[in-house]
Amino acid sequence: VQTCALPILSDDVRDAIIEQIERQYGRLMRKLAYEILHDEYEVEDVIQTALWEIIYKHIDKLNLPKGEFRNYLCTAVKNTAINLYNQKKKADVQDPFAINELTMDQIDTGSFHDEYGFGPELQELLGELNNVDKDIILLRFGCGYSHAEIARAVGKSEVAVRKRLERATLKLRAILIDREVE
Repeated sequence: VQTCALPILSDDVRDAIIEQIERQYGRLMRKLAYEILHDEYEVEDVIQTALWEIIYKHIDKLNLPKGEFRNYLCTAVKNTAINLYNQKKKADVQDPFAINELTMDQIDTGSFHDEYGFGPELQELLGELNNVDKDIILLRFGCGYSHAEIARAVGKSEVAVRKRLERATLKLRAILIDREVE
């Protein structure tokens, strides 16, 4: 598995890139996603996810010629929308063997230290995150809950949980990198 270093973009640069893409391709992206999902809110989630993927994982695609970038962007939006549609379809199928639904009331995140070995250093690092992001990290990596289970527990969509998990992980990486530099 090959990993690449995260591009370090300032908020202004990132926002300018997103604004330019939105200005040039916003209507097209929304039309593509809406044809699959038929839900305006989910369309916005899809666009945000697709743009996040491009900005943070495939930034080299921004250098493609205009026509190739447009095709890449359309494919990214379409695939993201299809993935969300398929996830929704799977979530609509009830598991007859699911006796308990996971709720935040059932979870004692304070016990993660003893049970899963999250020591003081990691607890301090997690303290940099807001409570929802910290809970999502703990539930995913501490307990191994699925994105769907976490979504039900925190009252968010599965896509939102995935995005928050990715962003929280990136934030933790950035904090660790900053600490190493110091």
